[in-house]
Amino acid sequence: MAVTDLSMFVYSDVEKPEATKRAKNLEEAVELLMQTENGGVRITGTWKAGGKRGDLEFVYVKVFSPTATPTFVGRFLNESIRLKIAKELMRIKNPDVELLDGPPGNSDPS
Repeated sequence: MAVTDLSMFVYSDVEKPEATKRAKNLEEAVELLMQTENGGVRITGTWKAGGKRGDLEFVYVKVFSPTATPTFVGRFLNESIRLKIAKELMRIKNPDVELLDGPPGNSDPS
């Protein structure tokens, strides 16, 4: 289980990312996002697990799934954070193994 220190910013319009609200936690970020039509959430921060540390950055844009429920978005963001940390831990442990994010040829070099 990783310990995280995350900052969450909600954009009311991804076309104007300078207009943001800071959320205290993931639940508040999802709540604020649901009040937008063309919004997005940017999550940044650090994590530590198993004596390892790393940085995290993740962006979710509502327009890609406009009918998603708050429950879905919250679970998606939680799982995405966990997956990014797990992939980074695996990369640190086995730097020669390339993890794929999708179809062949779409690997994430970071």
